Amino acid sequence: MTDNGGNSSSFASSWSAFMDDLHTTAEEYRDRGYEVVEIHTGDVVALPDNAAIDILAPGDEFETLQTLMNDFEIDEYSVFTADVGSSRFVLVIAEDHDQQAAVCCPLFIHGPKSQAIKQRALAAGFIQIQIRPLSDDDHVVFTIDNPSLLFD
Repeated sequence: MTDNGGNSSSFASSWSAFMDDLHTTAEEYRDRGYEVVEIHTGDVVALPDNAAIDILAPGDEFETLQTLMNDFEIDEYSVFTADVGSSRFVLVIAEDHDQQAAVCCPLFIHGPKSQAIKQRALAAGFIQIQIRPLSDDDHVVFTIDNPSLLFD
């Protein structure tokens, strides 16, 4: 993970607890009959100039995500946040109710770019979540038209 701007052990334990919540949330969707892709975020980079957040995902999860995206049409985004020190943990859930499918993508925002990404996204009226594999040869992009969901 990138520099968290604070105590790394506190950040790591808080992130671990946040990921436990993600797994619980994903199971709740599965209990309702949804196919769920959970992204286990490897790194997060804020890209303020593009009003985007770049997410590194494991290759196998990215492949599963790409397959799901063939028939996936987003009906709704659910966003859950938790503030930990100077960091904000965010769980973005993209939902396709007709296909009964959901993508759970956790991310974190912190450091010097956090204000810049917030300001740029709010001014643009959207924020993009770009998910990519380590090879960086492809991306899946979710565009959230209400970026305040991540920041308020």
